[in-house]
Amino acid sequence: MMKRFVTKAAILLFAAAAISAAASSSCSVNNKARVKSEKKAPMCGAYTDPRDPSAEEIALLLHNVADKSGLVLTPLSVATQVVAGVNYKFRCSFEDSVRKTSGCCQAVIYKDLSGKATLSGVTIEECEKDFPVEIAGAKGTLRGLLRLPQNLEGGKCDMVIVCHGLTSHKNTASLSLVVDSLQARGFASVRFDFNGHGQSDGDLIDMTVSSEVEDAKCILSYVESLPFVGSTGYVGHSQGGIVGGLVAPIVGTKRIKCIALMAPGALIPFATRAGRFGTTEFDPANPPDTIWWRKGKPLGKAYVLDGQKIEVYEEAAKYEGPACIIHGSADKTVPLNYGEGYAKVMKDCEMHVLEGFDHSFTQDRTVPAHIVADFMERKMHRQ
Repeated sequence: MMKRFVTKAAILLFAAAAISAAASSSCSVNNKARVKSEKKAPMCGAYTDPRDPSAEEIALLLHNVADKSGLVLTPLSVATQVVAGVNYKFRCSFEDSVRKTSGCCQAVIYKDLSGKATLSGVTIEECEKDFPVEIAGAKGTLRGLLRLPQNLEGGKCDMVIVCHGLTSHKNTASLSLVVDSLQARGFASVRFDFNGHGQSDGDLIDMTVSSEVEDAKCILSYVESLPFVGSTGYVGHSQGGIVGGLVAPIVGTKRIKCIALMAPGALIPFATRAGRFGTTEFDPANPPDTIWWRKGKPLGKAYVLDGQKIEVYEEAAKYEGPACIIHGSADKTVPLNYGEGYAKVMKDCEMHVLEGFDHSFTQDRTVPAHIVADFMERKMHRQ
């Protein structure tokens, strides 16, 4: 069970310890826990939208708060306001190893026209569950959500990338429960809408499995840029599963330590070669410009041609790390044998067959969520 560590006494002690002022100093650390598509200049009289802090702004925060209070701070965003100088409003997660507390806080620092910085105040806030993030993907901006563990142990934690299926999105019930289960075990996670899906840029008709593989590489690079991330794992459902089985052997176990594939969509190459995908039958040698996955969900000719080239099991077999396959025996969208194909070829793979479960695990979505979190905990050596 998750616990809230911040008490009223700790709030008072933290605020008292943090109140100090000093000049800013240099710092090479960069943080990208919250990213916006554009970095906005300070606005006179009003705060800008929250954005990713620069290295100089992080140095300002650490020198005026962390260095004086002994707290481990992870800056999440900053907003600025011009008032005969500049106010910097930082939002951070913090860990206080002395008082054994952690949580989220807001720190306001005022820098006058001469450059002198003064801490205006620190307030404890309720931690948001998710922080919006934006990164460049294969076909424009990818929009996602970052989830941090309640207590960052030593300022570091392991991260899991969580990816959705075809014509789906980052906030499905199954993936939300996976993220909750991971957080309860001390993992951070990030989940994005792939190109052409949800809130991300691009059109569905231009999306291919290969473009999602490129998106996944971009997401991995973003995760690796975060200063608090240790090892990284990957979870994918349906088409997000086939993407994981393709990207993991490309980048190797040093970058993706383990993968969990939920009802992985390995039928895609077989169905596109056979000329039947979704609700459309077609000549596989000459596919039409548009096929329909389901009503209102058009896919392009490029999707079919790309899918036909994928050697799904041959590529997955190249991955050297631990893998976990979770598949329902009653899955009619991607029958069980496609998930079992991964277990037959991967070197270190455990197979979980959920009797009577469908493609979206609607019988009990907590079951696959707990399997995923338990697997990640075991394979990423969390205590």
